[in-house]
Amino acid sequence: MQAKTEDGAPAERSYKGLNTSERQAMRRKQLMQAGIEVMGSRGYAGCSCKMICTQAGLTERYFYQNFANREALLQAIYQEHSERVMEEIASAVADCKGEQPELRIEAGLRAFYGDMRENPNIARILYIETSGVSPEMDDLLGSTTHGFAMMLIEQLRNYYPDKHLDVDDVELVAIGLVGSVNAILVHWLLCNFDKPLDSVLQSASFVFRAVSASLLSKS
Repeated sequence: MQAKTEDGAPAERSYKGLNTSERQAMRRKQLMQAGIEVMGSRGYAGCSCKMICTQAGLTERYFYQNFANREALLQAIYQEHSERVMEEIASAVADCKGEQPELRIEAGLRAFYGDMRENPNIARILYIETSGVSPEMDDLLGSTTHGFAMMLIEQLRNYYPDKHLDVDDVELVAIGLVGSVNAILVHWLLCNFDKPLDSVLQSASFVFRAVSASLLSKS
């Protein structure tokens, strides 16, 4: 006879100490980690669901229980890690509360570039493999870029509360700044992180300082 919970619903069966929901969550995590390894090393176009399942040690049945297709896995990886990176940047900047704007900018950039250097497969997936996959993926990329841009605008307003920044103009500038940060990362990644982190930070910070100075001179 099947066990039931206190409210009379069938209890989830346990296997190796994990119930059904926990096992499914564990398999999803395995597939996402395998996706990072395979897509990050072979590229999105060069991998298949079967390769990912082999890496995860799972059958394709479990893949399709969690993801509709290979692109759905790519989107899940992208969303999880782009959100994580944004949170890390925001946390690094918040830890510099009260510091000069230049130091806050450097803290945010250091968090970003440092994370990408430590996780090259994730960096490749986020900033190379997602480009041109599908209109849906392009929409997700655009939405994420806009999110980073709005975070920059918020920081500028926090740094310079007495300055008026016209959002119609600043939004495009912020998107351009995000693009420059990403372009520096892609070049660094494709060159196998050949330059020291401090050198990359100096270059990216220079772009931020130049653009910020120009914006503020017109405010």
